[in-house]
Amino acid sequence: MSIELKELGILGLIISVATSAYTLYQNYKAKKELKETTDKLNLSIDDISNHTKVDIEQRMIDKAVERAVEREVHRATVDAVAAVKADVHETISKNVKKEIDAQYKNLTEEVSEKISDQVAAISEDALENKVIPRVEAKLQKRGEERIDQTISEARSKADSALSAVLGTYNSISNVAGKFISNMSGAGNDRTISFKM
Repeated sequence: MSIELKELGILGLIISVATSAYTLYQNYKAKKELKETTDKLNLSIDDISNHTKVDIEQRMIDKAVERAVEREVHRATVDAVAAVKADVHETISKNVKKEIDAQYKNLTEEVSEKISDQVAAISEDALENKVIPRVEAKLQKRGEERIDQTISEARSKADSALSAVLGTYNSISNVAGKFISNMSGAGNDRTISFKM
């Protein structure tokens, strides 16, 4: 039996070596065919590019250059306009702020003087005839509103107190009614009892 196993092992080894050799050969053959095909394809591409003349008209080249120049000019123009616009805005803002700061003091003095003149021009009689009746009317209205509010609050408090008194009266009435009914139902027995 050990001889048969040995022979089987040798046979298996031979088959493995033969299979590996065959696989390596097939791999080598596929690589070689791929390289030959690639080389032929490269030669064909090189041959086509060497023998084919591509003619681009000068008119097309000029048009492409013109478009590229227009794009660049447009981009440069937009950038320049944006820069100038920002600079002008900043300059105007600074100048306006300086002018406002410079004129502020003069304006406040002029406004104060004009207000003082107008207040001085108001006569006392005009104040008495126009302002005092208005103030009196407003104070009277405010007083009436306060009186109305006080009356409303007093009514509300009186209603609450009356409700509390009525509640107490009803409770006393119920207790008295129960007491009297207990007294009259007891007959001549004068025992008084309360139930809760």
